[in-house]
Amino acid sequence: MDMDGQSRFAILRHDHPFLHWDLLLESGSSARTWRLLRMPVCEEPLAAEALADHRLMYLDYAGPVSLGRGRVERFAGGHFRQCPDDSGFPFRSPGWLQNAICGLQQGAFQVLLQLEFFECEQIQWATLLQLTDGRLFWWFTEPKESSGLP
Repeated sequence: MDMDGQSRFAILRHDHPFLHWDLLLESGSSARTWRLLRMPVCEEPLAAEALADHRLMYLDYAGPVSLGRGRVERFAGGHFRQCPDDSGFPFRSPGWLQNAICGLQQGAFQVLLQLEFFECEQIQWATLLQLTDGRLFWWFTEPKESSGLP
């Protein structure tokens, strides 16, 4: 983490054991990691699977993975900061999140993380959601200029 409270992140395209994308967030001496089950897109829920923490080297790495575990290519990266619950996260409408995931499951969900990304052209905001049945989803939002957010 740097002096501005920012840490590094990366989204890697990984072709093993099947095509998926790994989202890595710097957390101390390792990187918290989630497998995204399809290419990251904004304004759609993306099913995710929590993985074991990865080595920090993967935040800056592209190429073959040891022990024949395929290759990784950098899809996006930069820095992020975690947003507190009262930070005025960019979604000002009270029902925005419920509306966003209404097709996934009726009922309650929990917001586990809210992040702001920096130095990333594709994504500015990210929210990690956990549904009542335990399933995890990431919701990405484009930078304000391209998404039409007020």
